Amino acid sequence: MKCSPVKLTLALMAAAVLAACLGGCPSESADPLTTIDPIAAPPPAEEAQPAEPAVPPAPAAAPMPEGTEPDRNPPPPQAVVHAEPPADEPADAPPPAEPVAEPSGTVVTGEITLVSHVPAASEVPYTECLTFIKYTVDAVDGGEYAEKELLAVFWGMRDSKLQDAARFKPGQRHRLTIEPMADHPDLSRVMQADDTDEYSLTPYWVVEYAAL
Repeated sequence: MKCSPVKLTLALMAAAVLAACLGGCPSESADPLTTIDPIAAPPPAEEAQPAEPAVPPAPAAAPMPEGTEPDRNPPPPQAVVHAEPPADEPADAPPPAEPVAEPSGTVVTGEITLVSHVPAASEVPYTECLTFIKYTVDAVDGGEYAEKELLAVFWGMRDSKLQDAARFKPGQRHRLTIEPMADHPDLSRVMQADDTDEYSLTPYWVVEYAAL
């Protein structure tokens, strides 16, 4: 009797199973299947918290000298005082007016009574000339002058040009600042025009004058 290959294979498998059962059944305690724990899922990630700014460490206190005890009653902290902005300063006041200077030297006010003729440059060989003019004194505004009349000396011509005094007329009034001719010895060498014929009065040099 012939067997087919399929039947032969089934017979061999049945024999193998029977042999395994006869050889000993596995212990009841033995777990024929190995329990495979499921792969544990990773814990959910915590939400990231914003990083706090780093706080700089407090400066270390300076070491105290040996034998010095710490102050148990430290002074209270000083309050911070905010300075107020300066108030607007008032505008600078204008400087006070300078006082009018008092006339220096001898100052007199008088009226012309006599004048001298000053020649033109074309009439004489010199280029400078003094002129003598006589005044009656009305007032003494500064210094001291005791006479009632004054013999005043002016430049009549300089650099061949006639000066203002060469054109003075009797009756004109002037305010004169005068000095003794003795204080100006250099003028004694200048040509003079003197038609006053006055020898009793001491001549005075006119430093400056103003018409009144």
